[in-house]
Amino acid sequence: MKNNLLSEKLIYTGDSLTPTHIHLCTYNATEMQESSGDTFQSVKATLDSARINWLQVHGLKDTETIREICAHFEIDFLVLQDILNADHPTKIEEHDKYIVLILKLFYPNTHKEENELDELLQQQVCVILGSNYVLTFLEQETDFFDDINAALRNDVLKIRSRQTDYLLSVLLNSIMTNYISTISSIDDALEKYFCSPMFASRFSIASAFAPFLPGQTFTQEPHPVQSSADTDIVNLYSFIPVRSNVFMPSGALAASSAVRATGRITACGQT
Repeated sequence: MKNNLLSEKLIYTGDSLTPTHIHLCTYNATEMQESSGDTFQSVKATLDSARINWLQVHGLKDTETIREICAHFEIDFLVLQDILNADHPTKIEEHDKYIVLILKLFYPNTHKEENELDELLQQQVCVILGSNYVLTFLEQETDFFDDINAALRNDVLKIRSRQTDYLLSVLLNSIMTNYISTISSIDDALEKYFCSPMFASRFSIASAFAPFLPGQTFTQEPHPVQSSADTDIVNLYSFIPVRSNVFMPSGALAASSAVRATGRITACGQT
């Protein structure tokens, strides 16, 4: 990641080719108005300082449009650079007139080759909370927040009567749901792998639990690791505490309990 304090240029550092386009929702307790366009000027007239304004930007290629938006809402230049930096770490930053959140969204790679391992892709999302506005910047076209748009149109739970901080909490809840879903899918995949005959035939899982079992001695026949995926999973488990019921799959927890009780390697009913 480059030091943006040393540059005045605006460069989008990601690889998304999504053209920049904007969707604006402006609303109050009684009504809502929407407008869309490829430039900030095409939606600017819809902004209303007496209402809540939610400006959604998809695609960050057009840095001049991003600059216009930030200039209108008096967003600091360094924040503007952070928005365009696709590799920026997650952070929450409080300014005098607004709060900045930089987060990540995860989703499966639907375009992978048949012989490729499953993997998760990510895109950055930046959320800026102001007194009467919320700005969201996404690298790609996505329907991730469509349910929130629908809730605003239908005034679900009187959402249009709430202030911008409530809209922010709804956005964050959707992002956290994405995290929980991602963790659950990884948990299921790991448990399925540990319970598979392929895993049991390749090598013992003692190496995964040995760092957490002082004083235990295990003997096993040498089994060559057949793929990098095997190595990655063992390395992953070397960093996960056995006592953590949150992150370790239930199959692995059962195996670790059996090891502690008997000193033998037991996984998914196999000894």
